[in-house]
Amino acid sequence: MKACVIVPQFIYHKLSKSHKYFDKVIAMAEVLNEPQFQILTHPKTGVKTGRIYFPALFLSDNYESIIKWLQRQEIHFCEQGLKQYGDGSFRLYFRTNNSLETEYLQLVKPH
Repeated sequence: MKACVIVPQFIYHKLSKSHKYFDKVIAMAEVLNEPQFQILTHPKTGVKTGRIYFPALFLSDNYESIIKWLQRQEIHFCEQGLKQYGDGSFRLYFRTNNSLETEYLQLVKPH
């Protein structure tokens, strides 16, 4: 899915002066519609943590299933592991006793 990024005029003016191809870059911007998932491993303890970025478009299309997933007893997270962004998206660090990848797949491909 391709989309045009909305940029405030003062930022556009500043960037367009510094980059003559700015219009082409904006036209090619992609809107994320699927969560971005990573597994992080602590270098000393080896503890694995999942990190998911929930884009605003995915949130608007899948709000109810995300709420159900976050309420599952298998998913452990705290307020410090949550960061909300101005566009409505958010990032979450979580742990589980199950496979992190399996839990992520439960989110994006519910049965």
